[in-house]
Amino acid sequence: MQLNFFSNNPTIEPQGELLETWQAHYAWRTAPPAGPEVLKLLTKSLPESFSAPAPGQLWLLKNELDGPDEDGLYLNMPMVLIISASNLKFEVMQTAPFSDLMGPTDIYLSDDDGFVEPWNRFTLPPKALKEYRGKLEPGLLERIKTANPWRPISSGLDWEEAFWRLERQVAEAARQRAAVWQYASASSPSKIETIWNNPRQLAVELIPPSTTWRLPLAAASKESVGISFRTPDGWKLGVANITGVIEENGWVTLKGELKAPGNYSMDAFFALVKQEGGEANLPEKIQFTPPFFELEFASVESFNPNQLQLLVISYGA
Repeated sequence: MQLNFFSNNPTIEPQGELLETWQAHYAWRTAPPAGPEVLKLLTKSLPESFSAPAPGQLWLLKNELDGPDEDGLYLNMPMVLIISASNLKFEVMQTAPFSDLMGPTDIYLSDDDGFVEPWNRFTLPPKALKEYRGKLEPGLLERIKTANPWRPISSGLDWEEAFWRLERQVAEAARQRAAVWQYASASSPSKIETIWNNPRQLAVELIPPSTTWRLPLAAASKESVGISFRTPDGWKLGVANITGVIEENGWVTLKGELKAPGNYSMDAFFALVKQEGGEANLPEKIQFTPPFFELEFASVESFNPNQLQLLVISYGA
């Protein structure tokens, strides 16, 4: 049974209606977060003490990462399962609360925690974590860690494909917002919150105002593009090998592989195409599974590699 807090009584909803009502995930509600009474009902009792964040734990993310996107859709960041941990970063998998929307490769956790998506994993800095929510049994964690990491093939249902697309999109938003929150220079929380609905400012926030640093364009060619890496040790230069370019009806699809400088990890990825007049064209779709990426741009009349600007965030080696 799924609880619908917009009505007086709990209701059971088919997947399609559930998807439409809840926008596939509690992170995609257009309304602000639920009131304290509702949250109190949903909050589980926490243990009196627990160790530092570690594999197998479930965590909520910082409230500062919530906010509307460029389309005005209010994003509450999801609960995540920590898969691996270090003092620099955490590899996590996204969870979803509605077991009705589970796919063939998703793994059920509990009625309270929903299910985890092994195909939807990304990296976060420790600063992004807010609240401990529980811990999995070791056997279940091992099963999840060895699960199929690829997104299942759609069975052709419209709601299914829409749900997977939204889940990937909210994961990318979490990844990018956490990177800005971690590295943004001289930015207060109130300033950061104002740029979530203007992603063209995300990469700009990562550039220290005291430097003349710019994204490298001079070395671009049809086969490779320079990438700027923001690392704990300062700015580094990497390379993106372009493996595929498809131009069709004003759309450009790019596929490629990133080459990091040294052993630096690739934890968040930003991309844009600089149009004539200086306007930034952001990708309509971004798929980032390090070291591989796929980008789709709309309204690009004639693509030139020199227009492509790429930025990778690394939390360490």
